[in-house]
Amino acid sequence: MKNGFLIIGALLLVTVFWGCQGLNMDYGKPAAQFLEEDVAELGKNYLRKKITIKGVVTRVEVSPPKDVSIFLGHGIECDLGDVVNAAKHFSIGKTVYMDGILRKCEPGTILLEPVLERDPKAPFNPKK
Repeated sequence: MKNGFLIIGALLLVTVFWGCQGLNMDYGKPAAQFLEEDVAELGKNYLRKKITIKGVVTRVEVSPPKDVSIFLGHGIECDLGDVVNAAKHFSIGKTVYMDGILRKCEPGTILLEPVLERDPKAPFNPKK
């Protein structure tokens, strides 16, 4: 009986730490950091990993409400999910630091999903 509980507990821990990206978004360090103009060229090795992008907001899309995104230069989409109030915080022309999981990385089509805005005072060392 005791071994059964240990096995179930171990499986739950593996599931949470391996399959749950929420912990990585909140507490994990970015695997790499990029300026918006360098992501398409340098980011392909970081697919499905948390990265930081510094860029300028070019568009804020809040409709339909289930798909809220902000867009940075060079075709970068930062998907905020359904958090409309978070999207309203961003204004066109604002420089932002976005942490997110890199889902797509092709010239003109770069997707971070999910994303959180990073503290601009946090260390930022972009790859070159």
